[in-house]
Amino acid sequence: MQYNARELLTWSVDDIWNLPDLENITVVMDDGIITTDVRFLIFSTYIWDVHRAYPLTPLLKRHFLQGRYTGNSHIELLSHAVFDCWDEYKLKQQPIDMESLCRIPFMVFNNIFNDFTYKLEEDVASACALDFVDVMMHPDIKSANDHLQALEHVSKYDIDICNNAISSVLLTAPELASNAISKAIRAGTVRMNQVLQCVGPRGFVTDIDSYIFHEPIRVGYAEGFSKLEDAMKVSREASQSLLFTKGPMQDTEYFNRCEQLVAASIHHIHPSDCGSRDYLPATISSRRLLLDMAGVYYFDETTNQEHAITQHSTHLLGKTIKIRSVLTCKHSNPYAVCARCFGELSLSVPEGTNIGYISAAQLQGPVGQLILSNKHYTGSAGVDELCVSEANEHYITTGADENCIYINPKMKGRLLSIALDEKEIPNLTDILVVEDVRMVSPFRISEVSVADFTYMEGDAELGVVVDLINGARVGSLSREFLAYVKEIGWSIGNRNEYIIDMTDWDMSLPFIQMPLKHFSTVDFMKSIESFIKGGSTKGAKSITNYDTAFAALIALHDLVSQRLSVNIAYLQIVILATLVRSRVERDYRLPVDRANAVPARYNQIMSLHSLTAGYAYEGQQDLIFSAESFLVKVRPRHPLDYMVLR
Repeated sequence: MQYNARELLTWSVDDIWNLPDLENITVVMDDGIITTDVRFLIFSTYIWDVHRAYPLTPLLKRHFLQGRYTGNSHIELLSHAVFDCWDEYKLKQQPIDMESLCRIPFMVFNNIFNDFTYKLEEDVASACALDFVDVMMHPDIKSANDHLQALEHVSKYDIDICNNAISSVLLTAPELASNAISKAIRAGTVRMNQVLQCVGPRGFVTDIDSYIFHEPIRVGYAEGFSKLEDAMKVSREASQSLLFTKGPMQDTEYFNRCEQLVAASIHHIHPSDCGSRDYLPATISSRRLLLDMAGVYYFDETTNQEHAITQHSTHLLGKTIKIRSVLTCKHSNPYAVCARCFGELSLSVPEGTNIGYISAAQLQGPVGQLILSNKHYTGSAGVDELCVSEANEHYITTGADENCIYINPKMKGRLLSIALDEKEIPNLTDILVVEDVRMVSPFRISEVSVADFTYMEGDAELGVVVDLINGARVGSLSREFLAYVKEIGWSIGNRNEYIIDMTDWDMSLPFIQMPLKHFSTVDFMKSIESFIKGGSTKGAKSITNYDTAFAALIALHDLVSQRLSVNIAYLQIVILATLVRSRVERDYRLPVDRANAVPARYNQIMSLHSLTAGYAYEGQQDLIFSAESFLVKVRPRHPLDYMVLR
């Protein structure tokens, strides 16, 4: 049986559903013929409402459901149809209203939900305990679990090996093709990580402070926890989730609101091209960065034209390209950016939308969701690999113990001394009253974020501050180093810091011991807040620490992309909202010359921006009685001004 797709556009919904249920039909599309079955055809015709409303839109094979249906199938097909429609009408110089076009996908999704829920009611399937039994008793899955149980000691590597074997079976084994659990995973409606916690080992879990228990849980929820030790460990997860839904969730939502107050100063996107040719050099160092830059325009030197980056622009990987950016946008309105500099993502922003508010929400919304779903996200806990930055590798390095930091052997013989802040080692004197330092937990003695290295280079005495923080992990002085300090003692500096002479130190011994601490969503949220607001965390960088706004943008993306995917267009608006004309002259208006603007700290922005935004923030009494509220009269506009000004 053969059908012409263009003719099917004229058929009613009832006619489509009354087609004979055949498994081998052909459908003629504008760009070729598809061999499929009627069920795929019925689903695809719902997507074609775009073509019915805009007849010039090509009806292509990529607008037809092919392969397995997943939870994202309708989104992918609608995305292709909408943008193919937009491009075709733009090519034919018949501009259409994007908002009217984007209204169709909402209607399509609503129709799919209503019709398929009603018409396929009798075909709805569910999972039961027997499905879990079938999975657990599969020979390969049972073998992987049994092998893990037989090991004397289990590492994170062993857990990963077991989970990888189970994942492969769930995704590919033909014996499980009709199993409800396996079908849900293959369709993408259930996360693999959650299923693995049930049918595989639960793995390593953490206490409420994110420290990892040394022994993993070798069974999953489907088998059940028969050991009291395992049940108590799992109970810590529930406690952590309960804790996160209170204070941490409140903190992240409050910061979300704070960031929206500042970013809302960027009012809208103007549908134009400012003509800026101040391109910024961006190195597409990873596929993650490529995906997050989708929609950004770059200058192609081979064609001398600007093209939008897409997820398929893999030829740009590893290359340094020139991109358009709102940070160099030349639009005359400081409260707006042009659509060209913002990128193709502007097509998805409805007219009249406050782009600053949306950008802040796009950044902080997923952070709040990450905290809310922390228990499901965690999986088997692990620690991030130690990484020494290029700036510090001359002084510290990694070594035999993967959880320790060592002093670089190149520092041997340079009359090295190390100064440590007394506030970071408040219990150092405890080692004087202990007979054996090995009996002391180093994490109870200190928590060291930075160390001042002083050494001789020829005849010159040099000093440098070395950052010892690694992601969310803040290390402590190792037992070996505490024993060394107990033996040789220390001196007190002018700032009450502890100064230790490292002349006789064995460079093969660890200097800093890092805790077995899992990635913390709370620490992640606080690090973003500190970066944007300019927190007081020692050693932590903020926007004001970078020479250029673009350097701050890349640093913010590197931070956010550790766990989230946020389009760089939104991050640019967040950075742009922190730029002012002159901190020295207290001119905190939004800059017209954005390329030469300077970043400012959050608190200063709130006190020297619009007073209405400041009143909506906090510390209203201080703001009312502040002399700056009366002396600084040239201030930027804010959307909240309309609530108090007439």
